[in-house]
Amino acid sequence: MTEFGSDRMWGLKELPYPEPISWVPATGAWLLLGVVVLVALLGLGAWRWRSWQRDRYRREALDRVEAMLAQNEVIDELPLVLRSVALSAFPREEVAALRGSEWVAWLNENGGCFDRADAESLASLPYDPQALRDLTPPAAARLLEASRAWVKGHHARI
Repeated sequence: MTEFGSDRMWGLKELPYPEPISWVPATGAWLLLGVVVLVALLGLGAWRWRSWQRDRYRREALDRVEAMLAQNEVIDELPLVLRSVALSAFPREEVAALRGSEWVAWLNENGGCFDRADAESLASLPYDPQALRDLTPPAAARLLEASRAWVKGHHARI
């Protein structure tokens, strides 16, 4: 008795494997589509990079306001932060001459939510140490929150 398949398999050849499937597109249209998608992704990346760089002033101002929120006593530079943000995001001719209630009204027109009492605080905080002592903790917290909301939400025009 012979072993199973030994005499029957003699002389058979193993079938060759098929060629591997190529990853290269078969037509030029796929290459064109790939180039268009690549260019679109590069353009989107460049646009996001420019917008991220353009909003650098906003991130720095938010960091300063957050630091002021953490240290309740040191809000005397808050008007300077708001002014520097406004000068970075809006035309200098529009912002530089504003003072007091005109300044707060302009902030409110451009996305702010400041009260009338904030006009006096914003005008006197950088120059009058007594104004900082007279500012109550709830008023200071309200002023900081309104400032943070304005820095986050204003729409730049430069």
